[in-house]
Amino acid sequence: MRIHLNSSRRAGLVIALAAALLAGSTVSGIVRHAIGAPAATGTVFTPPAGIDRTGTTDVSDALSNWIGTSTSDGTAATPNVIDLDGIFRVEYGLAIGNISAHDISHPGLTVFARSHIILDLTDATLVQKDPTPFSNVNKVIIEPRKRYGAPVIKIVGGNDIRIIGGNLVSTNTLGHYSLAREPWHGVTVVGTLGLQLIGLHIQGVWGDFVYLNHNPTRRSSDVLIAGGLFERNGRQGITLNAVDTLEIRGVEFRNVQRMLFDHEPDARGGTTNVYIHDNFGDSGGLGYMNLRPLT
Repeated sequence: MRIHLNSSRRAGLVIALAAALLAGSTVSGIVRHAIGAPAATGTVFTPPAGIDRTGTTDVSDALSNWIGTSTSDGTAATPNVIDLDGIFRVEYGLAIGNISAHDISHPGLTVFARSHIILDLTDATLVQKDPTPFSNVNKVIIEPRKRYGAPVIKIVGGNDIRIIGGNLVSTNTLGHYSLAREPWHGVTVVGTLGLQLIGLHIQGVWGDFVYLNHNPTRRSSDVLIAGGLFERNGRQGITLNAVDTLEIRGVEFRNVQRMLFDHEPDARGGTTNVYIHDNFGDSGGLGYMNLRPLT
């Protein structure tokens, strides 16, 4: 695992230049990702009028199903655009991809993945209003659909996905840790190849702002997180458990409850070629970075 860190130029987040090698990882060169609008785009998809965009009604299933059944992949030269405009209440998260016909979070959601798309959230807010967890303190199940968490956005598989702008808001208004809500991340990414998160505002999530891991067949790779404001959460800033080639730059972090960057991979995880630079704001409440070997 190669990690390249540099000192921020703003707001006192002091980052030392370091490199760390963990068992089972490889060392490779640093890649800096380019950001630029594609020369052309393909089809632009907008949700139908029947999907509430005022934040009143939960549209987790309706919006996820619409993306799975009524949008399509573009090409590398002309990515298709999914344009959301309004306030969308997503108590069980927005799913971009699904690998199981029996998904607990979104029962009945078709199996699909999206590739060569731009999710334009510039004029959108994705919001969660109900903090009810999977089970209460007595282990009584009260929200079975939240068994594996409730990320605001979950991306499964796919290739060449860009998410631009938008507000992702959950219910952790004070930025506290909650064991019962640990997997309620801002953006969960599992097994996606070629992902850019550009200028997102993520706030009040109970888990990590961004959580990167593998799906049953592959790790995530070629990921860029650039710009944006990530503020008030209950766990790590960014977890990088299974990702090859990751760049994090220009992000402002505020009120991160635990570690700013965390690496705790399982046997199929691990991380290579990580470049973290020019970020600013606060470190984590428990420190800047946690690195553990493969388990």
